[in-house]
Amino acid sequence: MRVLVAEGYIDERLRAVPPELVEAVSTKGDWSKYLELHGGPLADAARRREDEVLAALGLLEEARRRGKAVVATYPPRGVGYSSGRGGLLNAVAYLAKELEAAVVSLDAHFPWGTWELHLRLGFPFLAIYSGADGPHPGRLARRSDRVVAVPLPPGASDRSVEAALDLAGRLRRPLVLEVGLDLYRLEPLGHFFATTASYHAAGRLIAEGGYIVLDCTSAASIPALRALLAGADGAPNPLPERPIEESPAVVREVDRAVEKARERMAIIDISKKRHA
Repeated sequence: MRVLVAEGYIDERLRAVPPELVEAVSTKGDWSKYLELHGGPLADAARRREDEVLAALGLLEEARRRGKAVVATYPPRGVGYSSGRGGLLNAVAYLAKELEAAVVSLDAHFPWGTWELHLRLGFPFLAIYSGADGPHPGRLARRSDRVVAVPLPPGASDRSVEAALDLAGRLRRPLVLEVGLDLYRLEPLGHFFATTASYHAAGRLIAEGGYIVLDCTSAASIPALRALLAGADGAPNPLPERPIEESPAVVREVDRAVEKARERMAIIDISKKRHA
């Protein structure tokens, strides 16, 4: 599997990705579909770059046609309903809306743009993020009965990431994953120690069908990207790495967070449709 991108609109974030891992597609989407998702100043800005936005919409429709895909377009975590930091279309929310899918976010940064659209659209949402930089789960729960949050402490590695990802098994299919590679151990600005095993596990969540939207990539994270793509293909991890042991304090904190998330999922039944 390769990363699908819109031909002619390859984001700077993908410049470090080896060409053999990228496939460019050329197709146009439907502007009316855009307006069902975004409005206000963001729609005005998108209209001024209509060809680019329609190419991104076409990319997502091509992904839907294939039934399983990893795509890279605008970074979704900063793109909400009417404003976008660094982007004009939230691909995660678009796919979740069109497919009535659940969303799993795996990113050190909390995805505020996707959260804003979650509040509007109500798709089931499992967010895994840095607890040091993101919101308290209780704050999110007060705003939505369709969200489950697992904040990870600094020093978290594969054990913690994979325990959080296991919660996705309770969500309805298909899944749409929002994946940032900044939990990877070689990311120079990160404070996490996930190896390629964590990203291979994330990719396996869509091995039978589903979608991954990449939020960020870098030269340092290419091994994690290769593992993600292999997992999505149902293939073995091509670059296994020695796991990094977590401290007892990290283990205790994550175990508590995952247990609270399980309890919340059991109470609200996040797997059901909003109006079921």
